[in-house]
Amino acid sequence: MPVASITELCRAFEQGVIITWRTTAGTNGTAPPRFDLEECQRLLREMKQNQSS
Repeated sequence: MPVASITELCRAFEQGVIITWRTTAGTNGTAPPRFDLEECQRLLREMKQNQSS
């Protein structure tokens, strides 16, 4: 997988999963969610679709 694709998936994970977790459950001591490749690909598609709209 190209480095640029991996970087985009990591950014989608951070913006779509980690930031949400930090603002909701992150303060109560729960572990962060695991990286889910399929979910990150879905988030990335959504992000790209929203940017083009």
